[in-house]
Amino acid sequence: MTSLVLLLLHVLLMPSSVWSDNYWYYGGAQTVTPKEAGGTYEVELRNKQATYSCHVNPYRCAYGNCGATIQSASTVTTYGSYGIRCCQMETKTRLRLNSTLPFEIRIDQLLVTGPSGISSRMITTGEYVIRWTPTDNDLNNHFPVCFLAEALDGYRLVYHSELRCVTVDVRHYDIIVTCKETTMMVEVKKTDLLRRYEDRLHLLSSDTKCSLKTLSNSTHLVAVVSLASCGTYVQEDQDNIFYENKITSAEPNKTISRKADVEIAFSCAFPKKNHLTLRFKHKNPYAFKERGFGSFSFQFEFFQSQLFRQKVDASTYPVEVNLNQMMFMQIKATSSMPDVELFVESCKASPGNSRISYSIIENGCVKDSTVQIYPSSKSQFRFGMAAFEFIGANNEVYITCSVLLCESDVPNTRCSQGCIQPGSHRRSREAANQTSRHFISQGPLRLARS
Repeated sequence: MTSLVLLLLHVLLMPSSVWSDNYWYYGGAQTVTPKEAGGTYEVELRNKQATYSCHVNPYRCAYGNCGATIQSASTVTTYGSYGIRCCQMETKTRLRLNSTLPFEIRIDQLLVTGPSGISSRMITTGEYVIRWTPTDNDLNNHFPVCFLAEALDGYRLVYHSELRCVTVDVRHYDIIVTCKETTMMVEVKKTDLLRRYEDRLHLLSSDTKCSLKTLSNSTHLVAVVSLASCGTYVQEDQDNIFYENKITSAEPNKTISRKADVEIAFSCAFPKKNHLTLRFKHKNPYAFKERGFGSFSFQFEFFQSQLFRQKVDASTYPVEVNLNQMMFMQIKATSSMPDVELFVESCKASPGNSRISYSIIENGCVKDSTVQIYPSSKSQFRFGMAAFEFIGANNEVYITCSVLLCESDVPNTRCSQGCIQPGSHRRSREAANQTSRHFISQGPLRLARS
């Protein structure tokens, strides 16, 4: 089994700026010194300016915590061309700020250059994540990735941060994964790179019971991972249940990282018809972790009524319903990221051991005439429908839905597209402002015996 490892830095940039009524070339850098004994810290802003006049324009703060100027210096070089008198200036401004208030300069976009397919996405104000998925052809190569922040001031003038670059190393590892009924065993041969990061490597959970040091030896990283712990998360499709985990050097519970990271993913797939341990068992929240979105989970529940106050007791599964009785369901997303919204793209009813299915929601559009959508928040989806004969024709029926999260109020995401009717020209391509699609399910359902 081969795994691709991508070493990338997530960036937090605060570009410096000046403003004027003249034409400018903007380039700048920011330096923040550690807090002093009095609880303050200093910000040093450096700018280059090129104008048609030779007036030195100092840094001017438009909003936020501007601090107090403690030093300002400039160097001016004049030159002329075609009878036009121009100046190029370099300025330096040092500010002292109280540490209890943030120093803010808004970024409008991040400009990135690098290998084909690279993209950037804003995760919070001023914070971006750069993404790139290498291919087998990129193995054992190095790729430069360069970026700068661009912003506009209140006068619509453009300014930039200094250009920054990192080198991306693409490596591969031969991994042996042994899948058992309740555990996954992973073995990875140690390379020079893994030895360099060995003290930082861990599974998705940093629990001491999940330590890589317990079974690893001088030549291999070895771990036996429970399907129900150590950060293992679950995904489903119509036929299989997937258990996934990672060996990573990223800091636990951190959405962004400012260090080079190693990431080795591994998984086991089990056919649903043979994986008997999940039969008649209430499903716990589906937990996931994606770079740029942090940790998030989806909980699928049946409720007693359309008021959505009392869940169906997990100990009473399978859920028994009468023909044409309304069933009330809720999918709730919980995320470490603010300002995200849930989108339910599809839902189907299917027996636990068959490829046959009945479509309830498809491409964001309601397909069953009895479906009712109930008001809910951006992180919830509440709906109901009448129990149908399809349930009675099968011993056990599960409701499986495809769900994802998007940044709220961002155009061109799957969430913003809503229902896509057959023949629609709206594209459903993956957007950088949304997670991957995840399959979750709940059940089983049974028709009550008369």
